[in-house]
Amino acid sequence: MTPLRENLHASLVILGEKGVLIRGRSGAGKSALALALLARAGAAGWHARLVGDDRVLVEVAGGRLVGRGHPAVLGMIEARGTGILTREAVEDVVISAVVTLEPSPQRLPAEQAGSTEILGLPLRQVILPDDRDLAAKADLVFGWLEA
Repeated sequence: MTPLRENLHASLVILGEKGVLIRGRSGAGKSALALALLARAGAAGWHARLVGDDRVLVEVAGGRLVGRGHPAVLGMIEARGTGILTREAVEDVVISAVVTLEPSPQRLPAEQAGSTEILGLPLRQVILPDDRDLAAKADLVFGWLEA
């Protein structure tokens, strides 16, 4: 039986009306990408808020995947080398897309790489390299979300 709830080591933001979960290994740049996406969204006039950083609880509710940040760190996000920053946050969001950061993603990924499953629910996914080119990644994610 698929569990209905899970704690993930991830970041979660809302961009416009879409909850975007950012996954990757420790040090992959999840928090940095979340900050870049929030800045890019704000500059574009989109509604953009932090939901959670580092510890994200996901659960199935009404047939959708809902994510929320841990209450102990709500509104806090780590900027590596700088420290903990505070950002306006929302309590929870329906997750509609996943960005997965990998060290060496396939150059031409298989068709199924465009989706993933969390707690038995299918979600759109984009896999990006975990390099430090944050502006380019933020632009790629925005273009992907608008497609």
